[in-house]
Amino acid sequence: MVKKHIDHTTINSCLINELLERIPQNKLSDKIAEILGYSRDAVYRRIRGEVPFTFNEAMQIAQKTGISLDKIVHPESENNVVFSLNYKEYSDNFINTYHKQLETSIAHFKHEDTFLNASMKLAYNIVPASFYLKYNTLAKFVIFKWMYQADANFSFDSLSKLILPEETHSLMMRRLYMLHSVDNNEYILDRHIFQSFVDDIKYFVHIGLITSEELRDLKNELYSMLSQIETIATTGIFPTGKRIKIYISEIDFNFCYSLFKSDFFEYSRVRLYDLDFLYTHDSSIYRMHSFWISTLKKYSILITQSGEIFRAKYFKQQREIVDALSEE
Repeated sequence: MVKKHIDHTTINSCLINELLERIPQNKLSDKIAEILGYSRDAVYRRIRGEVPFTFNEAMQIAQKTGISLDKIVHPESENNVVFSLNYKEYSDNFINTYHKQLETSIAHFKHEDTFLNASMKLAYNIVPASFYLKYNTLAKFVIFKWMYQADANFSFDSLSKLILPEETHSLMMRRLYMLHSVDNNEYILDRHIFQSFVDDIKYFVHIGLITSEELRDLKNELYSMLSQIETIATTGIFPTGKRIKIYISEIDFNFCYSLFKSDFFEYSRVRLYDLDFLYTHDSSIYRMHSFWISTLKKYSILITQSGEIFRAKYFKQQREIVDALSEE
C-alpha cells in the first residue's frame, strides 16, 4: 500500500489540532512554552505556522501530552494509542524508584490551572491512596509489600526496619493533598478491598515480617482510616471540602481505573505493578473508560449522604474484619 506524503505544514496543523483537543485554546501557548522552555513569541510563531515544529520539539510535546505522532504522520493507523509508564525501570534502590514515581505523579498537576473544574472517577479493587497515604504505617506497609515482591535484594526482617526519607514522606503528603484537591470525585470500590488489605497483612504476620507491635499499629490505623472514610461517606466531602460520592460494588472486579479531567487536561490510568500506572491523554480512551466505570453503578450502592442502613452495616462489617486480625 502506498502511504500518503504529509508535509511539515500539515503535520504542524495536525499537531496543533491534537493539542487543542486536550488543552483549552487560551492555555495552549502556556503549555507549549512550559514543555519546550521557549518564550511566548517563539511559541506563537509555531502556533501560527510561521515556524514549523522540529521533530525533536514534536516528540517532546507528544511525550508530555500523550499525542501519537504515528497517528499524525500515518492517519490510517487510527487505532494506535500512546500509553506511558511513570517509571520504566526499577533501580537498585526501590525507595528511589518510589520517590521518582511520586515526583512524576505530582509533576502532572504542577500547573496552576490543573484543578480548574476538576473531576476524578475511579473504580478500585484495592484501598485507594487517597485513603491510606495519611497513615504512616499503612502507607509503609503498601511500599513494603511491593518491595518484597519486586526487589530481589529485599533484606528487611520487619516492617519497622523500612525507613522512608523525610523528602519521600513529604512527597506522599503533597500527593495526598493533590488527590483531595479535585472538585468532584466519584469512587466505586470493590466490596472486598478491606478484606484484601487485611489478608495481605496476615500473610506478612505469618511469615514473621510483621511484629506484634507493628500489627497493633496497623490495626489502630485501619480503625482510624475506616472512621475517616465513614465520615467522608456520611458528609460527602474530603477534609479539604471537595465533594465525593462513594459507591460500594456488589460484584467483584479485577482492575483499577482512574480518570481525571479539568479545563487544563485529562488522562486515563490503569494500575500496574502495584504502585505504578499506565496512563494516556487520549480522549477516546478517556470516554471508553468513563463509560465502563459508569456501567459499574448498575451493581453498586451509593453510600454517600444516602443508604444509611447499608452504610452502617458495611462499616460495621469492615471493623469486624479488622477485629479478627491477629497473630494466630
